[in-house]
Amino acid sequence: MNHLATEKTQRYRKQLLAAVYTRYFWIALSAALINWFKIPFAGYITIAGAALAVMNTIALISFWNLKGDRVMIYFMISSDSLVLLYALSATGLFSSPFTMVLIVVAAFTVLVTDLKYGFFTAAFSSTGYCVLGILYLLGKLPPELNIPAYNNIMAILHMVVVSTALFTVVGILGFVVLRLQKSEASYFDQGRVLAERNHEMSSDMAIAATVQKAIQANHEYSDDRLSVAGKMKPMLEVGGDYFEIFRFDSGEIGVFVADVSGHGAGSALITAMLKVSLENAAKGERDTGRVLGKINDDMCRIIGQTDFYLTGILCKINPDSFELEYCGAAHPEMFLLSEGTLQSLESEGTILGKLPALTFPVRRTALKKGDRLLIYTDGITEARHKNGEFWGESRLQELLKDSAVGAKQFTAAVFAATDHFFGTENANDDRTLVTVDILAEPRAVSRAASGDLVENIELSRAALAEGNIQRIEEILAKNVTLPIRAAISLIRVLKKQRGLDAAVKQLHNEIAKHGEHPLLLEEIGRNYFSAGKTEEARRYFELAAAKDKAGYSGYYLAKMRAQT
Repeated sequence: MNHLATEKTQRYRKQLLAAVYTRYFWIALSAALINWFKIPFAGYITIAGAALAVMNTIALISFWNLKGDRVMIYFMISSDSLVLLYALSATGLFSSPFTMVLIVVAAFTVLVTDLKYGFFTAAFSSTGYCVLGILYLLGKLPPELNIPAYNNIMAILHMVVVSTALFTVVGILGFVVLRLQKSEASYFDQGRVLAERNHEMSSDMAIAATVQKAIQANHEYSDDRLSVAGKMKPMLEVGGDYFEIFRFDSGEIGVFVADVSGHGAGSALITAMLKVSLENAAKGERDTGRVLGKINDDMCRIIGQTDFYLTGILCKINPDSFELEYCGAAHPEMFLLSEGTLQSLESEGTILGKLPALTFPVRRTALKKGDRLLIYTDGITEARHKNGEFWGESRLQELLKDSAVGAKQFTAAVFAATDHFFGTENANDDRTLVTVDILAEPRAVSRAASGDLVENIELSRAALAEGNIQRIEEILAKNVTLPIRAAISLIRVLKKQRGLDAAVKQLHNEIAKHGEHPLLLEEIGRNYFSAGKTEEARRYFELAAAKDKAGYSGYYLAKMRAQT
C-alpha cells in the first residue's frame, strides 16, 4: 500500500471513529435528559441506550481494524433509529423535540459515512415514524405515553413533513458529500498518478546518473612525472558539467572541461554527446584550437536551434617538456600556482554551440616542477550561500596557496570546503574541478632519437602498407615513441620476416619502455602459443589476465586447459 492509499484509509477510519465518539455523547446526553424529565418508559429507554453503547463499543473495535465496518454502520444507524423512535413514542411523538434529533442523526450519518447509509437511515426512520403515526391514528399506542390529542389531518401532515424533511436533508447533504468525495477521489487518483510518475522519473534519473558517471569514468591520471585529478558533482542527480582526461594521438595529456547551460537531464544528455564529439575531434589532431572548432561545429548541429549552449576549455600538456597549450570558449580563467606566485591564465573565444566555423585562439606557456594548475567551472567560485554570499575566487586562491597535498586530495578538499559553505542548503549549480600537478623536471627529448609521434605513426602506416620490412626495422631500432598497438602491428610484420625470437625480443624492448602492459604480455603469449610453447605462453597469459580481465588472455588460458 502506497502512502496515498494509506492516507485515504486513515481519513476513512477517522470518519468512522468520529461517528462512534459522537454517538457515545448522544447516548449519554439522551439518557440524562430522559431521566431528568422522568418521561414514561425512561428505564426501558435507558436500557436500550446502554445496549446501544455496548454495540457502539463493538463498532469502535471494528472501525479501528476496518473489519466488518459496513455491517457495523448499518447496525449502528438502525439502532439509532430504533432508540429515537422509542424516545419519540415515549415523549409525545409529533410534538417531541426528538423529532429534530432524528433528522440530525440521519444527516450526521451522511456526513461521516456515505450517501447510501444516509438514505437507509431516512427510509428506516421514516417508515418507523409513519408506523407510530398510524398506530396513533388507530388508537393502538399505550395510554401511558400521554400523547396529546391531534387532529388526524395534522397528524398525517406531521408524518409527511418529518419524512420529507428527513429525505430532503439527507439528499442535500448527500449531494454535497458526494461531490466532496469525488473531488477527494480525484485528488487521490491524481496524487497516485503523480507518485507513479515521480517514481518513474526518479528511476530514470538514477539510470541517467549511472550513465553519466560511466561517461566521466576517467577521473585521474598519474605517473612519476605528473598527476591529474578531477571531480564533478551535479546540483541534481545529473548535471551539465563535463570533464575528460585523455591522451592525444601525439602522446600529450589532454584535459577538457565544459559547462552546459542549465541543469538536469537535458544538460546531462548534451554532455554525453560532447564526449563523442571530443573523441572524434581529437582523433589524429594535435592543435587544440582546431579540436575546439570541430566540437563547436558538432554542437551547433546538435543544439544550435535550442536554448542550450556551453563554455569549455581544452588543455594539452607535453609529458616531456611540460609545455601547456590551451584554448577556451568563454570559460572561467585557469589558476596557475608556480613558485608561490599565483597567476590567471585567460583564454579568448566565444561560447560553443551557437555560431559555426569559429576559430579559437591558442595560447602556450611552460610548466615546471612544483607547478599546480586549476581548471574549474563557475559552480565552484559562484557557489552561493542562502544569505546571498558567494564562495568566490578569493577562497579558492587561498586554499590553493595554503595546500600542500596531492592533486587528488586537493580536489577533494575544495569540494569539502564548498559543501561546508553550503551547510544544510543544496548547491545552486553543478561543480567541477580538475587539478594538474607537475612532479618532475622537464626533459629535453632529441627529435633524432625519438622523432615526432605523429610523423612516426604516419611512417609506420606507410611501412605497413608497403610491407617494407627494412623501414619497419629502422623504426623499431630507433626506439621511437609509438602507441602500443602501433608497435605491436609493426612487430607482427617483423615476426613474419625475422621469426619468433626477433619478435619476442622487440616485445621485451617495448615492455622496458612501457612496463608490463597487458597488451604486450598478451602478444608475447600469443607468439609462444602459436609456436607450441605452451608453458611460456601460459605464464604470459596469466600475467596479462591478472592486469586486464577484459582481454583475450582468459580465452587462451581456457583454450589451453581444454586441450590438456
